[in-house]
Amino acid sequence: MQCISSNVSCTTAIDWSPIELEDRAWFMPAAEFENSQSADFCFSSNYMWAERHNVRMTLIHGRAVVKIGIGDDTRYVCPIGPGELQPIVEALKCDAKSDGNSLIICAVTNEHMDEFNTLFPGKFEIETTRDYFDYIYSAESLATLSGRKLHSKRNHINSFLSTYADWSFEALTSDNIENCKEVLGTWQKAHRDDKSIWHENAAIHRAFNAFNELGLMGGILKIEGEPVAFTIGEMINSDTLCVHFEKALSDVNGAFPMVNREFVRMVMELRPELKHVNREDDMGDEGLRQAKESYHPEYLLEKYTLKWNNL
Repeated sequence: MQCISSNVSCTTAIDWSPIELEDRAWFMPAAEFENSQSADFCFSSNYMWAERHNVRMTLIHGRAVVKIGIGDDTRYVCPIGPGELQPIVEALKCDAKSDGNSLIICAVTNEHMDEFNTLFPGKFEIETTRDYFDYIYSAESLATLSGRKLHSKRNHINSFLSTYADWSFEALTSDNIENCKEVLGTWQKAHRDDKSIWHENAAIHRAFNAFNELGLMGGILKIEGEPVAFTIGEMINSDTLCVHFEKALSDVNGAFPMVNREFVRMVMELRPELKHVNREDDMGDEGLRQAKESYHPEYLLEKYTLKWNNL
């Protein structure tokens, strides 16, 4: 990890390092400073998807900066932490120019937009990226599924409970991760023609392999002692749980809402301060969008993409 001071110029090359578990030690203070609900500022997310998105990171003048993509698809995640933003943006402009690209900064939340607008009025073209808005839910709502809007979810769970009397939900640990791999293997075979599943499979295995080091938590749903669903997440700020992955066998009716409900209930017992659940974005996938909207989020966490205006 390279630490760059504010006295940066275009002659100072940024030494981007591939993300490693050891980077969590210096990245987490920046994330904790933000106390954001955004999944993009989560170290684990960047680590798990590092291979898919070519994730690199560094520390520039007190802020953690993540660089993703290759070629003209390269962009920078909004810098996080207590440092000054202006010299960091200047450094990133130089870095993008050295790659032959324009500066693109993604995952900019409303809180950071105020800072960008103040420091760089009219300098960025601003795009609203709805596909990457995070879905934020009430933890209480997901734990109880009360109200008319969630009636169908309760029906699925009631069907599960009436069909499977011998069920259990247990916390995910390094000792029972193999159970999750069984579910994942079945899921992958059922979706072998979907290339995105292979990328997700690699990300989940990175989570399995560094479960404790990443500070993750999760749960496994079982029927008659056999695993049928699992979920993985973590607290990403003082009152918000982020659900990174959720998988269930498709032939077990109600398994998805059941594992969702039980996980939130478990975390609420462990962390009474839990108020919100971030189930991440839908990436523009219509099926995912319908599934996430069916749980009726409290709100969507808006994010913007900023492109430096070279005119």
